[in-house]
Amino acid sequence: MIRKICPVCEQTMGRFNYCKNCRQFVKTPYVRDVTYYLNESHSKEETSCDYHGIPRARTRAETGNGAAPLPRDQTVSPMGAAGGHSREKRGRKILYVVFGIFLLAQIVVPAWIWIMMFFIPKESHEADEYKLLSDEEVQREGTACSSNGHYGVSGAKMEEEMGRILAETGYHIGSVESSSWNYIDNEDHDPWTDYETSADYFIYLKDSEGEALESAMDSVTVRYDTATGQLHGVSFYLTQIENGAFMAGRVVEFLQKQGEIPEDEAYGELVKDYILQCSDRGEDEEGTGYWQEIPKEGEDRTEVYFHESQGMVYIRIWKVAE
Repeated sequence: MIRKICPVCEQTMGRFNYCKNCRQFVKTPYVRDVTYYLNESHSKEETSCDYHGIPRARTRAETGNGAAPLPRDQTVSPMGAAGGHSREKRGRKILYVVFGIFLLAQIVVPAWIWIMMFFIPKESHEADEYKLLSDEEVQREGTACSSNGHYGVSGAKMEEEMGRILAETGYHIGSVESSSWNYIDNEDHDPWTDYETSADYFIYLKDSEGEALESAMDSVTVRYDTATGQLHGVSFYLTQIENGAFMAGRVVEFLQKQGEIPEDEAYGELVKDYILQCSDRGEDEEGTGYWQEIPKEGEDRTEVYFHESQGMVYIRIWKVAE
């Protein structure tokens, strides 16, 4: 089966190139044609695998299943010349009939498909399963989406705090772009809603002379529910791991002050140290990433995810779905 893999978190994606783990659309996912899930082991009898570049095919000589060709039937019909000629005519007629049916099928079947497509009304089940909604529609309903966790603090308040965190880290805001994606998916008769508005901050640093550094890819995104305004989480995409670790710790500390994360431990420092430790392993080490839920137990938890790849750092702080 065809499976799409997110190049950021390396998790299997759903349809529409949307990664539920990263909460974003992926322009160019990895595509794998496999007959098993990528995290499954091979079965015992499977000694080769196309996915890993080893062909499955084996010649008959390799498998020992080669067989000698059967001898042709040398029996001569006892019928006379007239009987043989008559049978040859019948064979030709059958051949003509089969060939005529084949040609007719090549003409009739495509024509019928065109008629079905353009002239016969049909019900669209896909439209019933998947539906995009406007911001006004979901705000009028006022119900939080079911696919994300929701903090009590609003996305607007998180944006205010993010401005202070960026200034404290030395970042300057180049531009801010806002977008939303709201849809209902009724697949398997179980409504699944995702209402999300994203505020993308494109940021940069300056050198000692006040010139902007080359950091056009750096960005911070605050994501919140379009219907209720409740914060879903924050994500960073940066070139400097130290700044990412610092800002992630500050976001966690802010959520602790808002009562969204317990204050029984210094989770902000804990997150910062873990991210730096994971980065020190180097890109070639196994497990150059970090994932943790804080606190580890209970229904009200926050997920912290870190991944480093190709000189960029991705960090996500997210409320675990209820």
